[in-house]
Amino acid sequence: MKAWLVTVVAGLGTAATLSATAADLRCDLLIDRSGKACSTFMCNPDGTRPESVGANADGSKPDFRSRADLVAAVNEEIRQRVKRDDYPEARLAERLPAWLKSNGGVPVGLCWNGGLAVTYGDYRTAERRLDEWQNDPGSARRPAPAADALNPMHSLGSSR
Repeated sequence: MKAWLVTVVAGLGTAATLSATAADLRCDLLIDRSGKACSTFMCNPDGTRPESVGANADGSKPDFRSRADLVAAVNEEIRQRVKRDDYPEARLAERLPAWLKSNGGVPVGLCWNGGLAVTYGDYRTAERRLDEWQNDPGSARRPAPAADALNPMHSLGSSR
């Protein structure tokens, strides 16, 4: 987990457990692109100011986007980050913005293959799979959906 996420989550206190509808939640989006295999998103329901967030180990800082830009920012990041979409049925462009809005304070990583990383192990899995794919694109296969830690359906739920 990135240092800025730990700082922001700790600063939010119990904000990660807030429950609100998408229409009620004020949301500024943080995007950390410093990960090798994932861009990390987090909706910030209490409006943490950009200058209060520290830099990553590499010196980069997350990008802050307004709630009005949320859908466009997520779609732009999907176009730039996803190199191979293993999960078209998840409809991330449609569903991820709503998930972010309703899960304020919870970081999630958009992975190079269209998957979602939630745990430290998920981020490491995404890096390992990216390395495998870069070394031999034909050898990297999508695991069975139920056993796939990066399957967005685990976080987003059924697409129906």
